[in-house]
Amino acid sequence: MDNSQKFSLMLDKAIKQDYKDFKGFDRSKNVQDQLQEIIDKIDAGSDAYVIQIMFQDWFDDFNPDEWDFSWSMEMLWLAFLMEYKYQKIWDDEKEKWVIKE
Repeated sequence: MDNSQKFSLMLDKAIKQDYKDFKGFDRSKNVQDQLQEIIDKIDAGSDAYVIQIMFQDWFDDFNPDEWDFSWSMEMLWLAFLMEYKYQKIWDDEKEKWVIKE
């Protein structure tokens, strides 16, 4: 599990901005699984395989010159969720989720 300060900040900001989807989120449990469950609730009827394919397609669209490869899988799943549902991306300078332009 990612216990980094950056991930904690990203998750805290997501929970504060979009708290309904994160209701009952428990940091003591598997974070990645919980993020995937939120995505599953958003796209009801999709099985885990479909969600994995959507995540892979999303990840494949990244430009390697613009990507921070130090991100954990939890960070990636959170970023996918935020962009997929809210059209928001993480802004490192502002340290918050912003609407994707």
